[in-house]
Amino acid sequence: MKRSKARTAIVSSMLAISLLAACRSTPTADDEAAGNKENAPASASVQKEASAAPASLKQSPYLDGKGLPPVEQRLPKEPKLTNELPKDALTFEIGRYGGTLRTVRTDAISDSDIFIIENEPLVNSPGLLGEEITPNVVKQYQVSPDQKQFTFTLREGMKWSDGQPVTMDDVKFAVEDVLFNKDLTPVFPLWLKSAADANGKPVTFSVIDSNTFQMSFDRPYGGFLMQLAVQGWRGYTDLIKPKHFLQRYHAKYTPLDQLEPLIKEAGFLPGEWTKLFSAKDVLNNEITQPKAVGFPVLSPYIQVKAGNVIEFERNPYYFKIDAKGNQLPYIDKLESTLLQNVESAILKVMAGEVDHSYEYVTIPKVAMLKENEKKGHYKVYITKLHRTANDIELNLTFDDPVWRQVVRDIRFRKALNLALDKKEIVNTVFLASPSRRRSRARSGTWQKRTAFWMKWA
Repeated sequence: MKRSKARTAIVSSMLAISLLAACRSTPTADDEAAGNKENAPASASVQKEASAAPASLKQSPYLDGKGLPPVEQRLPKEPKLTNELPKDALTFEIGRYGGTLRTVRTDAISDSDIFIIENEPLVNSPGLLGEEITPNVVKQYQVSPDQKQFTFTLREGMKWSDGQPVTMDDVKFAVEDVLFNKDLTPVFPLWLKSAADANGKPVTFSVIDSNTFQMSFDRPYGGFLMQLAVQGWRGYTDLIKPKHFLQRYHAKYTPLDQLEPLIKEAGFLPGEWTKLFSAKDVLNNEITQPKAVGFPVLSPYIQVKAGNVIEFERNPYYFKIDAKGNQLPYIDKLESTLLQNVESAILKVMAGEVDHSYEYVTIPKVAMLKENEKKGHYKVYITKLHRTANDIELNLTFDDPVWRQVVRDIRFRKALNLALDKKEIVNTVFLASPSRRRSRARSGTWQKRTAFWMKWA
């Protein structure tokens, strides 16, 4: 395997994991009512790029001689300059091109490291609190003073990874032909209803011009930008899809009799064109699945090989640059290797055969990994993130009206949070040996507390 020229550090997962869990949680109406106030933009001013693009643009030598158009023609008219994080969170440096970043996974098709690298939301936020939401895939956005209308402008000249232009047709296709198609989306997404309320009306979509579209709600929805930037690691794939690629699998654009051979080849029953479409459409959390090979993307890397070793190559049409005009990313390739278990991943890390990992470096493993840093030529970092390795989630839709009334009350969940003994959880679950964990489990502490809360509910 080729070592990365830009060797990336091994990061502990213990303090980072709640970002995934917290972002995947489904908000209740009470939560959103509070969120609409807390996350509401201060004004309706247009949010644009923070800095202008450099005069000259450059590309990775990896792309030289591949018969591609000049980099100026591959990038949008106004490329995205990466500058969201404040200086106290990240020191920006101009990197060097080249290398392969190696990761490992224990799931046949899922690699969290690559998933995060590939995630591209419409708008960005430096954290979960939405301190400052900046444009990302879109060039700019505007929020109406009443928090009901959200207007987005596409980047002129932006292209898919296969070189095809990104147009308003791609947005209309994603919204009108997929989201509002009851065959493809039988249950309309909660986050696209007013205030993320199950009883709220679905969003209204309208096209303003060839580069601008608007999402409107009948109630204030100040948390909508956070839904796009953070909630659920959503990415752009719900609202922008490569129509030129997917329309061949959609019954509106391709007659069913022409789809039948493809449906049969895919192993579905006659007429099941919706299953064929879903098998071809790559969502944000499916970027490492085999069906992503050859699928047009806006993310930094394109999957070129599936299997035990998943391979990605840089996207020659990626829309981001650094302050010197270098088209990003810096690293040319990604390589994800399937392993049998977590212990194999740890051994591979200590052998210096992994360039980045945060899924498998848990607190009990830190001491051992720190001892082998020099030998394995890696670095362990304990990050100051809000991540947890496990989360307690309450069933908000359990078939008991009394239970639902209690757990949907944000006051109850706050009380539950205050009542939990965090230190005991850390010592029992994460820092204790297996024998100690078994002993504490037999003590009945957890069962008594669970019974107490159930009695209260």
